[in-house]
This record gives sequence, structure tokens and C-alpha cells, in this order.
Amino acid sequence: MSTNLVTPAGLEYGPTVNGKMYLSMFKHRGIGSRKHKNMWCILPDTEYDIFCNSDKGNLRDASQNYWGVLQNGQVTLGEKGERISKIALFLRFSARRYLR
Repeated sequence: MSTNLVTPAGLEYGPTVNGKMYLSMFKHRGIGSRKHKNMWCILPDTEYDIFCNSDKGNLRDASQNYWGVLQNGQVTLGEKGERISKIALFLRFSARRYLR
């Protein structure tokens, strides 16, 4: 597990084996407005592990968003019972660049 950096927007992880960065955003953990936001119920380190597996397997859709599961979809990832995660394109960029 790589170390993370605390930023105003969340925890920055990376790089992955493919050189990508990941931002575990605080707004998806109940900090700030919850309007129109899914909430994780897994640890940020686990969230990053899912991203690493998706990146390693190139599990992307036509819009380049990553998709991932934990333990073949047997583990609940979100507080509404989600078992599959969509990792949006902009989350893969460095928090330092994202906040500029």
C-alpha cells in the first residue's frame, strides 16, 4: 500500500503500478453536502485497492471511467448497498492538479 497525502479535497494515493494517482474524496465520506453523492462504507485504503485492481485489469468503459468490485461483488461498498463502484475519470488525477 502506498502512503497517502491529506489534501483539502481528500486523501491522495498513488501512483499505481501503471503510474496513476487516485483521490479518495472526503465528500464521498459524509464530509460536506451529501446531496447527489454516494457514500462509501469501506476504508479509503480499500477504496484505493479497488482502484488499483481496476487499473491493473484496465476495467474501463467507453468514457474511460473505471469499474470495480471487492471479493467478486460479495462485499457491500456503499451505504445504499452498492456492490460495484464507478471510479470517475477525474478521480484519477492528482489532488494538487485537481484543486488548481
